[in-house]
Amino acid sequence: MIKLLTFVSTLFFSLSMVWYNYAPIDQRQRVPTPLRVMIVNADSALASGMALVTERIGPRVSEAADELAGRESTRLAVIAEQGGIVTVYEDLTGADLTAGRFDKHLFLRATLDNANFSKAYLKGTLLDGASAQKTVFGDAILAESSARVANFTAAVFHQTDLSAASMQGSVFDQAIFSGSNLGRSQFTGASFIQTVFRDGKAIDARFINAKLNEARFDHVDMRRAVLDGAVLRGATMTNTALHGASLKGADLSGANLALADGLTQYQLDTACGDAQTLLPTGLTVVDCGSLQLQQPHLSGPIGTSPPRVAAITP
Repeated sequence: MIKLLTFVSTLFFSLSMVWYNYAPIDQRQRVPTPLRVMIVNADSALASGMALVTERIGPRVSEAADELAGRESTRLAVIAEQGGIVTVYEDLTGADLTAGRFDKHLFLRATLDNANFSKAYLKGTLLDGASAQKTVFGDAILAESSARVANFTAAVFHQTDLSAASMQGSVFDQAIFSGSNLGRSQFTGASFIQTVFRDGKAIDARFINAKLNEARFDHVDMRRAVLDGAVLRGATMTNTALHGASLKGADLSGANLALADGLTQYQLDTACGDAQTLLPTGLTVVDCGSLQLQQPHLSGPIGTSPPRVAAITP
């Protein structure tokens, strides 16, 4: 009886997650807040786990997982077309969609490369699996949109509203976020290599296990952002607010945080860096190399602790 109840409960919750991810925004808002929070947290944990598994299981299994994901997207696309929602797999390469209204539109695995969505209204839009390389989203509204495993390489987000968006596993390498709002958005497992963030907000945003190698943050409000497990090798944070941000397991090797605001020793005690890590005066961080040698306990022999890297200021 207990096993049956457990199975039914698990099945119900799994179906609830699937429905919530693809339900219209107005229907999502009817879900009680505690349940919404539970679903979002579970979804983030699942995405984080998948990102870790994909990294470790090897290319063959990874390709199989990609194929399975592709079949699922195809199934959803067919359902969408049969329901008369929209045309999917659209090729809108280079299209000028300035000031267009696409709220709750479905762009599943669409090709949007070099398109112009300036001042477009895309609230609640689904762009899962889409390719939007070098696409312009200036002054666009993408709040509460879903763009999981999408490709936004070199895209431009100027004064863009991305609040509460779900973009787990997506690629934003060399993209530009200028004056944009990323508050409460989900970027678990996403890639932001050499991405530029300036004069924006990412309050309560989640960058769990994200790749932020050589990313640049200038005057960005990242209060209470979650960067657990994120890789920030060679990243630079200038006048960026990190008050209450979580850095558990973050790799700060070669990162320049000398001019970051609100950074504390408590936060750094959960992260690691190296001799090239630049920190505010008086702060130190554990050397990542020593932690790797001491895994899984993350500590040395009894009575010792991992070597720390002293703060270096320019």
